[in-house]
Amino acid sequence: MKTDISRPDPIFPPHLTKRRSLDNYLTDAAVKVIKGPNYSALKEFEKLEDVNPYGWSKAENWRIAREMAWEEIANTDVGAFLTRTGLLQSS
Repeated sequence: MKTDISRPDPIFPPHLTKRRSLDNYLTDAAVKVIKGPNYSALKEFEKLEDVNPYGWSKAENWRIAREMAWEEIANTDVGAFLTRTGLLQSS
């Protein structure tokens, strides 16, 4: 007997980002607000673990993202994905 281990359709489709990770979409201004002036945003393909000693925990990404305006992400592939899926509406 074959067991069906498939999952139901996800709430939204997966999206492979053009940059390495969502960490790479966080702006320098937002990073500095949360982490302080010695911290900087990642470059497009830079890994978070490679920016010692001024990296941050991925668990802090939501706090950093909260400091960003929609306009800072709207024209990226992630912004297009969020708009297309209806997860966020551009204004």
